[in-house]
Amino acid sequence: MAQDEKAVTDKYESVTGDKYTDDLTLYNTLKDNIIPEYTKFVDKLEAVKTETPEVRALHETYIKAASTQKEAFITMVDALDKQDLNLVNESNAKLSEGRKLFRDFQEQLNTLAKKHDVEMNKK
Repeated sequence: MAQDEKAVTDKYESVTGDKYTDDLTLYNTLKDNIIPEYTKFVDKLEAVKTETPEVRALHETYIKAASTQKEAFITMVDALDKQDLNLVNESNAKLSEGRKLFRDFQEQLNTLAKKHDVEMNKK
């Protein structure tokens, strides 16, 4: 599912930062593509069943990271709709929090893999 998450965040990056063109493009891309796709991604994450408490805790970190990022996208749409700089800042803070949670997940995953002598394949 990480590929699904990356595909959506790549779309976000295609209309932000150096690639930003205007608020309307960002707004429409978020509203019409990114948020619906990311919502499906989070729903799929939440449907995953895990077998051990360790893996469940790890998975919950991933869900929290993805949910935080989804909230950031929704907040950005609201910010653009209202032309509210405070909401833009709130959205950016949520994006930063989501990235931190994704890093935490990766560290926890690596630790758990080492603990159980599991080799990680990176695609």
